[in-house]
Parts: sequence; C-alpha cells; structure tokens
Amino acid sequence: MTPVSCDALRSVLDEMAASGAATPAQWSHLDTCAECQAELALARRIERVLATWPTAAPPAHFAAAVAAAARHESWRHEQVVDWSFNVALGVALATIAAGLGSLFWVLGANAGSGGAPQLAATAVGAALAAARAQAPVVATAALLLITTLGAWWWAEEHGRW
Repeated sequence: MTPVSCDALRSVLDEMAASGAATPAQWSHLDTCAECQAELALARRIERVLATWPTAAPPAHFAAAVAAAARHESWRHEQVVDWSFNVALGVALATIAAGLGSLFWVLGANAGSGGAPQLAATAVGAALAAARAQAPVVATAALLLITTLGAWWWAEEHGRW
C-alpha cells in the first residue's frame, strides 16, 4: 500500500466528506494525521450544513432555453462551415474560368496566323501528353477529392460536425 501525503488527501477531502468513500491508504493516513482528521471533520460539518439549505428550483423554461441556445450555436457552426465551403467552391470555379479564359485568349491571339484549328489540336495534344505523364498525381488527387467529398457527405448525413 502506497502512503498518501497530506496534499494528496486534501485534494479529495470534500469528496470523502460527501460520500464517505476512501481507499485503505487514505484511511490509514487519516488514522495517523490529526491535521487531516480535523480538515475532514470540518468538511463533514460543511456538508451537513449545506444539506439543510433549500435547493433552488431552476427557472421556468430553463431547459428549453439551454437547448435553444445549443441549437443556435450548432446552427451558427454549420453556417460557417457551409459559407466556407461555398467560398472555396467559388474560388475554384473562378480559377477554372480564368484558366479557360486564358486558354481562349492565347488561342485567339494565335488565330491570326491562320492555324487556329491546328493550334488548338497541338495544344490539346500537348495537354494530353502532359496529363499522361502526370496520371499518377492526377489519380491520387482525384482519389483524395473523392474521399474528402465522401467524408463530407457522410458527416452531413450523420450529423457529425
């Protein structure tokens, strides 16, 4: 049995006074320490006095007000998440639109040489060759995106925010 110090016993004296439960090591310390005995007696007297005080009833509609506040806080959190997702989606769409606009601008600027269809075919061919070279990276990114969207869908369905 490991001896218990006065500091360790003081941290649980209120609990001991309320429930009367203690470990054998704590009782052993109390048998030998007059200071801790006095503190336990004081804590027990305080518990008896507190037990005689009337218990105040919660105000009417208290539980409903707490539940409403919790629902409101949850709703605010969901709004922040939804707003953030919408902003990220908007930025992604704007980036795609800017990229497409840049591609059309480059193709239009080079169309004056008379080879716009040939230039477009060359650009598409180069893009496909680059995509083939980057296929593992693209596949990994697509898998991560699908996993993220799946986790998001699951969390939305099961209310795990």
